[in-house]
Amino acid sequence: MGKRERALDWLVGLLPVVLMAVIGYRWGVPARLLTAMAGYLALTVLRHKALPTGFFPHALLTAVLVLLILPAAVPVWVAALGGILMAAAEGIPARIGRVTLPYWHPLAVTYVLLRLVFPTAMTAGFVLPAQWVGMDGISSATPLLALQGGETLHDTWQLFFGVRAGAMGELCVAAVLLGAGYLLLRRRLRLIAPACMLATVSLFSWIGWHSPLYGLLAGAPVLTAVLLADKEAMPPTLADQITAGVTAGAVTVLLRGIGGWADGTAVGLLMAYVAVFCRPIVWRWIRRMPGMLHAGDFFVKKKNNG
Repeated sequence: MGKRERALDWLVGLLPVVLMAVIGYRWGVPARLLTAMAGYLALTVLRHKALPTGFFPHALLTAVLVLLILPAAVPVWVAALGGILMAAAEGIPARIGRVTLPYWHPLAVTYVLLRLVFPTAMTAGFVLPAQWVGMDGISSATPLLALQGGETLHDTWQLFFGVRAGAMGELCVAAVLLGAGYLLLRRRLRLIAPACMLATVSLFSWIGWHSPLYGLLAGAPVLTAVLLADKEAMPPTLADQITAGVTAGAVTVLLRGIGGWADGTAVGLLMAYVAVFCRPIVWRWIRRMPGMLHAGDFFVKKKNNG
């Protein structure tokens, strides 16, 4: 299946997440979606002088991904800038070593840049969904910010079904899982890396500071795990998939615990692919150690094509 079919599958898979955002945040969602798409298309046209044939599904998917990383009340111009940054980030080489950069690699770069350059805009726009407060939304701390501030923790069912503030893509974990089920049926996902990521987040959260289930449902680990599972982006070697998942989970919890960010999933996603790129170098160094010549060869050679 080609790029157009891939983009269409991911659009369908992310549709439940977008619908929950529309239900929760109403007309602000399509406004920011269209603005992000306009920014992305504007820079793409400037770069290529024309849009490639069949480009619309990819452009729409890009706008959806930008939408999912934004707080609901973020200024509209931030959505436009996000689309522009996505178009610019796609100028990065599509392949580094054995790692293909998927749609969400530019997404992680975009989020990190927006968060660094416009920290106030990216953290002051968190509001509760409209259907839970009977109005257009009121400002509220995200579950992770509430945890860091010593406030009362959310119930797990609230996190699962969307009774919380946060970025539009992390509103409803149930919607993310529904879309993941579709993508799994379409054979778009590999499960080893996301399973390792979620297990690492759960374990480190339990060791560090709170319930493992709260660590999984608060923030965006589940959505990030789905993006990490992209079958065409992740190398088939089992060792690479384990490396990516464990790295993403560990970096996420590390930034939650000691970093200035409440959630570190975007950085974790970036570092996962950096770790996959560096793994052969590290492994060659380990094999030079006494008694380690054949250690772990099964995991390095074993492929997971499922």
